[in-house]
Amino acid sequence: MQYIFLILFYTNTYIFFKIMGLTLNSNIKYEIPKHIASAVNVLLVYILINTTAFASWHLYIMLLVLFVIETVVMFDGETVTKSILGSFFPFNFIAINMLVLKLCGMPGVAIFITMSIVTFLNVFALFRIHGKSEIVAQIFHQKQELIILYAIIHFCTLLCLIISSIMFEATIITMVFLICCVIIIYSGLALLTTFNIVNGQRFILEQQLETMEMYKKLLIGRSLTVIEVDLNEDIINFYMHDKLALIENVGIPYSQFIDDNIISKVYSADKIRVRERISIDYIMKVYDNGIDAYEVEYRVCDANNNYSWVKCIIHTHHQLIDDRCAAVMNIIDINSEKEREHNLLSQAQRDTFTGLYNKPTTIKLISHYLKNHGQGILFIIDLDNFKNVNDQISHSMGDIAIKESANKIRSAFRENDIVGRFGGDEFIVFAKTTPEDLDLPAKCRRINKLIDTAYRGENIEVRISASIGVAIASEDVNCYEELFELADQAVYTSKKNGKNTFTVAKKD
Repeated sequence: MQYIFLILFYTNTYIFFKIMGLTLNSNIKYEIPKHIASAVNVLLVYILINTTAFASWHLYIMLLVLFVIETVVMFDGETVTKSILGSFFPFNFIAINMLVLKLCGMPGVAIFITMSIVTFLNVFALFRIHGKSEIVAQIFHQKQELIILYAIIHFCTLLCLIISSIMFEATIITMVFLICCVIIIYSGLALLTTFNIVNGQRFILEQQLETMEMYKKLLIGRSLTVIEVDLNEDIINFYMHDKLALIENVGIPYSQFIDDNIISKVYSADKIRVRERISIDYIMKVYDNGIDAYEVEYRVCDANNNYSWVKCIIHTHHQLIDDRCAAVMNIIDINSEKEREHNLLSQAQRDTFTGLYNKPTTIKLISHYLKNHGQGILFIIDLDNFKNVNDQISHSMGDIAIKESANKIRSAFRENDIVGRFGGDEFIVFAKTTPEDLDLPAKCRRINKLIDTAYRGENIEVRISASIGVAIASEDVNCYEELFELADQAVYTSKKNGKNTFTVAKKD
């Protein structure tokens, strides 16, 4: 009988540590330390039952201290909380044995003190847990393993009680009384455990509320529109536009609202993408993949029928209390940012002196077009006598000549043609057309006529003209490098033929 009691006590102790592991965060990765601690406790109880070397209350104190130390060492959390939880099991065991043995001749005040402590802890737990029944129900719904373990530990404890009573020949009335005491003790443990979980959840909720309040202030400060959506019910919980909260939109279906108030103002080319990205199905899909925030940039039409850029920032969060998902959509104006990006990109792509494309951008654009279309005409336009303007008149006059020549070349081609400056007095143009659609000799003569200009200084005149080399893309010549090589040779031929002329290259 004694060994059955010890086995049950071991099981009881181990399950107790499992419950602590669910209530508190465990420091240990493995179950072995819990088994070792349980075995040490069983050894102490065995000594308690069989030795006469120590007084019973000495071993009771040792058991109590041992449980508290083990709980404090093995688990994380506040020391006071761990000490209270760790003392429950030995208090229970001590109370059982003291009552079964009829306190072994000890004064009746010991019963009063022991049961008073247990009663105080239960009352304290009941008082702290009062008014939180909904939260408790939600937590136990999420912690179903706790319920199972509590049921097992109750059962094992009651068996220990019955065996202990039989061993010491307690009466039926005493056994019933003790069973009631055990139920009270473990009910208090369950309540305290729950309260500890509630406190943790409440702390998390308070932190989330503080964070949300901070973000709310930040977002409203620069927001055009803020919308909070109940993703489970497809309704709007909060709506603010131009810093005004509009309660008439609260409670209406979100899916209907976005079509009437958001999608209708979106630029036509962006509508399909925006409708998909701000739909509830897409938001939930992203959240299920572990992403609780993302952004969508798109263009909208303002009151003057002009399009501007906005960004919709979507934050999704899970509400612990009612187990719902909500999303906060914050729409902000990013038009000025887009303009700055465009200007920076333009500066990176353009020749700062003439406003034409720079060399790297020109090559990139031409190569990309050839790769996709395989046709076009490349012009290399090299200014004649430009060095003489710099040397014989002035560099400032040379700057004027470059700018004027760049503007003339730009005006000679269509808006979608690629016009760039390669540095110095050399320009490159790629016409997105074919010889069949372009009178090539007439185009070249027009460029020659536009560029042919006299620049005057003190008692000197320098005439600038253009030597032009032309290469036509074909099935045999359809990459930038080959076209440039042919056009460059054609420029050299034009220079050799007296300048102010053009040459159309032909591949040998």
